[in-house]
Amino acid sequence: MKRPRLRKMPTEAQRTADEALRGKLVDIDTLKRLIGQQPEVKVDAVETDFNADMAKYGATIPPEKKNYRQSLEFFKSTYDAANVERVTLKEELDKLKLHIAAYEMGKEEEVKKHKEAEQKAVADSGLCPIAVQRRLGREGSRKTRTRRQEQGNLGRSCRAERD
Repeated sequence: MKRPRLRKMPTEAQRTADEALRGKLVDIDTLKRLIGQQPEVKVDAVETDFNADMAKYGATIPPEKKNYRQSLEFFKSTYDAANVERVTLKEELDKLKLHIAAYEMGKEEEVKKHKEAEQKAVADSGLCPIAVQRRLGREGSRKTRTRRQEQGNLGRSCRAERD
């Protein structure tokens, strides 16, 4: 009959090495979890995923910053700069909107004044509105011949009605 084989007891150095190895394996599994991988995934697969992530999301990152930590810092600083620019542009847009609104309000007031002046002139003169417009200078030199002819025809019809 064979004798049972006796196992040698590990030495202190072997126990220390085994504990250190187990600690390193736990560290590796923790790191895999922190970067979104399962503990059982091989390092080659992790590296493939990393390269795919950098190709997809990190095309603008300088090569010396192509790791997850510095990539996040790069994206955060880029985001912050874009956000500051967005806020500045929004403030500028709001100022422009106020400026346009003030301009439009002033324009409406000016149109209202001219209409009131025209109505007053028509009422005071007893002339037809076209004749008053001509006297007020509304028929600028830029108007086309067709527009002038139309106004002339309207003016003639006003005179004919008055006479």
